[in-house]
Amino acid sequence: MITPIIKSDDFEIWRIIETENEGCIPTDTFPKADTTSIVENKSWLYPYYIDARDNFIMATQSFIIKTKDSIILVDGGVGNGKVRYTPWANKLQSAFLANLKNSGFSQDSITAVLTTHFHMDHVGWYTCLKNDEWVPTFPNAQYYFVKSEYDYWKNNVNPKNLDNNIALLDSVEPVVLANQATFVPNNFHFTEGIYLEPAPGHTPGQVLIHIESARKHVIIAGDVLHHPIQFTNPHWTADYYDVDTDQALNTRVDFINKYANTETVIIGHHFASHPAGLIKEKDGKRFFVPVGK
Repeated sequence: MITPIIKSDDFEIWRIIETENEGCIPTDTFPKADTTSIVENKSWLYPYYIDARDNFIMATQSFIIKTKDSIILVDGGVGNGKVRYTPWANKLQSAFLANLKNSGFSQDSITAVLTTHFHMDHVGWYTCLKNDEWVPTFPNAQYYFVKSEYDYWKNNVNPKNLDNNIALLDSVEPVVLANQATFVPNNFHFTEGIYLEPAPGHTPGQVLIHIESARKHVIIAGDVLHHPIQFTNPHWTADYYDVDTDQALNTRVDFINKYANTETVIIGHHFASHPAGLIKEKDGKRFFVPVGK
């Protein structure tokens, strides 16, 4: 039986997995990565976040925030059948919709969509193919898009990574054309307890998504961190993917410093197996302790 990864009096958060893969070479994500540091942290990284060969386990996934009044999807993975230059994402076929259904949610039940940023592995399931056209996957949902993030991808083309621009065309624009998009500022409050906070660097308009009640505070952190090893090594930057690596580093360091040794639960979008946890510190080193195991 699939259960929520976070449960509070006021909300539940569910993990909807798209892919989860072992054997991901650390330097493919972080050019500065070194095996020594990974091995030194194996006691808390293995088996959820690294495999037996000390390579990363990485996920693409979405999260559902269920409240009394709303069922909110956060981010949309790669999507099925999307043509991409990135080999592992090209024409992907996954069980995402079946996993959504097995968690107790239908496409029709989603009432809102929130987005941390517009990279191709976060917006793909916003549309699906119907009669040879890309149409919104969640017909009853309003999609809330940060205007500055949308404008950036609309007006900037990166010849070295066209997949994000292509994703705008097949995964975001059909939502806009269907009049299901609402453009919002990067500090938008969906409700009093669910709100956005700017987290620029990885992309210009990336945001954190806070889910807060009197009893619990959870942050869906998008790609402020790509892997839990960055709690220990925040200087390991995603040079291939960050729009502004220096700003992304500053955002990450500030974020870790703010929430280390607090009870705020952090959810990383590419964290495998157990994506929700607490930032702890011992002997001057930060690490990640999963919750809800």
